[in-house]
Parts: sequence; structure tokens; C-alpha cells
Amino acid sequence: MKNYLIIIVGIFIVAWGVYFLLDFDIGGDVVREKNGELADILKKAEEIDSLKYDVTVDSPGENVTGTFWQKGEKLKLEGKVGEREIVVIIDKEIRTAYTYIPEEGVATQVSMDSVREVKDGSIKKQAGDVLRHEPVILKEETLSGKECVVIEYTTPNIEGKMWVWKEHGLPLRVEVEEERGVTVMEAENIDLTELSEDVFDLPPGVEVMEVPVF
Repeated sequence: MKNYLIIIVGIFIVAWGVYFLLDFDIGGDVVREKNGELADILKKAEEIDSLKYDVTVDSPGENVTGTFWQKGEKLKLEGKVGEREIVVIIDKEIRTAYTYIPEEGVATQVSMDSVREVKDGSIKKQAGDVLRHEPVILKEETLSGKECVVIEYTTPNIEGKMWVWKEHGLPLRVEVEEERGVTVMEAENIDLTELSEDVFDLPPGVEVMEVPVF
């Protein structure tokens, strides 16, 4: 049961964007200086504390849609994996993740030590990571009414393209091509207003089962 629950958490988070991350780090002064204007645009994402958006991830053989919330060290992901509705709540400060399946009315609590390989895949984090991969600005383009710079980057395993919202430094669309095919992530309905802390609470009366770490 423990391994099954950890796999659910891992798959769900990966489907929401971790796939596009390698090792988040804005890159330091050298990387910033080298990337100039692009680094200045991406840096704007660091200033965002509260964030909510709808996301769609299309990858070979899989489609995931849902909503993502982030405030400080807390994240919440709500959507579908296959036909099952799943909610994942993560508190990075206390290194704890909750997986809640509404149709069952039960949540599981897992230490992040059990899923330590999983990184934050939010669009805010993706904005920082891309500078490590020597991105090249291809052009400027308007996406859903928002002015974006379109950048291209390459890693040892993938070729990526990213549409970065100039106003806030957030990726609105990411295309990644690798051996298994092309994966596309799109973020829409972005809301930067302050989130209430209770957004990250489980519904009242939900039974919580703690999964021990061995």
C-alpha cells in the first residue's frame, strides 16, 4: 500500500510539470549576466507569492488537466489521473504530502522523504530552471492576449521550447521533445491574488491515514 500511494503522488506531480524540470536554480550572477534581458524577465516569477492556474499536460498516451495553487511553501494540485479525481497537497516546510481521493473520502499522509526525488513542477519553478540550459530567444509572440518571449533550449535528453509571459516571467506554454515523443504543458486562467491559507486544508471530516517511512 505504501509503494502504491507513493507512486500515485509521484505520477500526479510529474504529470503537472516536474517532467520539465531538471534542477531548479535561477543560476546565480554569472548565468543572470549571460542571459541579460531574459534573466530579468524570468526573475519576475521569483517575486510571486500566491499563484493559481489551470493546467493541461498532453504527453504520449496520457492527458492530465486540473488546477494548481501555490502560496509560499504550500502547493495544491487538483485534477484527474485517468478517470480518478485526485487532490495532492504539499507542505514543503514540514516535508509532508497529502493525497486525497474525494470518492473514497480518505486522505493519506506521506513524508516527502518517501518521494524525495520529486521536485516542484510549478510554472514558477520552471521559470528559474530554464536559465541553466543556455536558452535562445527565438521571437516574441502573443499567447491568449499576453505578450511572450519564445525561447528554445536543449538538455542532454530533451529539446524544449517555452513561451514566457513578459509581464510576470511565467511560462504559459512548454513543449518538450524527447525519445518517447512530444509533451505539451499549457497554463491558463492565471490568478496572482492572495490565496487564503484554508485553500491548502483537507475538507472537514476526512480520515487521514499516515503512511510510515521505512
